[in-house]
Amino acid sequence: MTEPASTAGGAFAGYKLFLFSLPFIGAVLAFWLGIRFVPLKKGAEWKDAVDRLTAGAISSFVLGVPTLIFLARQWPGIFGAMNDLAAAASISTHAVTLLVYGTVFLLCALPGTWLFAAVFGWLRKTEGKDLGEIVQDLRGKGER
Repeated sequence: MTEPASTAGGAFAGYKLFLFSLPFIGAVLAFWLGIRFVPLKKGAEWKDAVDRLTAGAISSFVLGVPTLIFLARQWPGIFGAMNDLAAAASISTHAVTLLVYGTVFLLCALPGTWLFAAVFGWLRKTEGKDLGEIVQDLRGKGER
């Protein structure tokens, strides 16, 4: 028979491991959504995929943690409401908290992958142009 303390410690460690992996999971899902709308660069697919995943993970960490802090301070009832929903559905409150965290991290990973794709896509289009042509393109007076 196992000790209750060792089982509880393992479960707690599992929750922490899952919690720390949520930003990465969010980045992967955001990356997948980003690829659906902005395809990978031809000839350098692997490098572009790694760059976008990295951008999503960084965006998830940089924007996700402040967003969670903002939610906890501005709408503390959101976590209480989630716990009430968990109790009504007979689900662990930890699982529902992780679901909220995962959703926030996913939403915060999306801008990183899309901004990265947009900025570097624009940079590829401006390759070989001088500063005057780039300024004209930005003003909307360039050739289309």
